[in-house]
Amino acid sequence: MGDGFSTLRQGVFDSIGAIHMHVDGVWGLWVWVLCWMLKLFGYTELNKVVAFVDGPQRKALPETYQAHTPAQDGAERLEMFTTTLVRNRKNAIRLLNFVGRVLRWVSGAIVELEQTVGWVDNGGWKWIESFNEVVPLRQSEVRVKLQASEKYEVHHGFDYPKSNATPQQLADLIQTYCDQYEMSYGGWFVFERPDYWSCWSNGFFPAEWLPERVESQRILLKEFLKREGLNGDLATLVERVLAISHSGV
Repeated sequence: MGDGFSTLRQGVFDSIGAIHMHVDGVWGLWVWVLCWMLKLFGYTELNKVVAFVDGPQRKALPETYQAHTPAQDGAERLEMFTTTLVRNRKNAIRLLNFVGRVLRWVSGAIVELEQTVGWVDNGGWKWIESFNEVVPLRQSEVRVKLQASEKYEVHHGFDYPKSNATPQQLADLIQTYCDQYEMSYGGWFVFERPDYWSCWSNGFFPAEWLPERVESQRILLKEFLKREGLNGDLATLVERVLAISHSGV
């Protein structure tokens, strides 16, 4: 996708049962050093955030968003994130401990370990079998301090033509629409692709009524896409949070 890293074919990180690690933070030399180190463990991609708007869930779940959001000098700063494919739970523990050591002197970075447990698009729902779910990491298994979080993170995503809006105009447009219908979300993020903007939301939810919550949001977002004259797919990714840690801790 640029930035020196080839694009991973669609469906690997979001395949049901896949485990991945994100490292979120601010641009710096440390990002490039970390990326090349992460490639020793598994396929790694680097994404740059070109626009962002926050949502109402950040105030409703302050502890969860404090755990998941990079910050410097008391201010949120998410400029980039890496994604690394992780083979299994044992490898996840090893990788989290390794990254924790590497990031000891980096300010404000966040490390997230997650497993893809659900995926829905125009073809319908796909859910992980319960026996394939990975047990979240325990504090006794790692050398970094783990943070508290809601159990599931949900991402809705779609593509948007570059010719229709700038990244920030698009983010503001989505925010206005979602807030109008009181949709519960944490933020919308816009990423640049060669011919379009890639837009993804995030939000955290407990297990109760999760499919119903997700489907109600999909109905709203499909109406937004229809209003914008877009006929593309709306994809939704559901992840189980396995571990969250902060750099330097």
